[in-house]
Amino acid sequence: MKKTLIAASILTLALAAAPAFAADTDASTSTSASTDDNGGYKAEAKSTSTDAAGTTTTDVKKVKKSVSNNGDYKKTTKVSHKRNPKGLTNPSTKSSTEDTVQKSGDKVTTEHVEKQNGDTVQDTKTESNTSGQ
Repeated sequence: MKKTLIAASILTLALAAAPAFAADTDASTSTSASTDDNGGYKAEAKSTSTDAAGTTTTDVKKVKKSVSNNGDYKKTTKVSHKRNPKGLTNPSTKSSTEDTVQKSGDKVTTEHVEKQNGDTVQDTKTESNTSGQ
């Protein structure tokens, strides 16, 4: 009987302590957008969430397009992701990609940049001519 009582006490303690590490969860989103008379625009969407273990994740997407009177344009899309685990020994991680397309006259330039924790892991740039030559 004494062994059963001890086992029941241990089980009760384990069950009572289990939710103590869990944090509240949370989530939020926001968006914004604006335009100009030439057809340019800016838009941003942001999402932040915290899971039960306390890890916060933030995702942001920004798009910006500028258009000149002669039809030239520059469009940039940036997507970033940040993960911040709870605890001093758990490192935060950040990643982002940025894509830019710029048209100036007959020339189109495309650039793609990827970063991981602040270090550039990919940076490619291409140019093309839209005049068909």
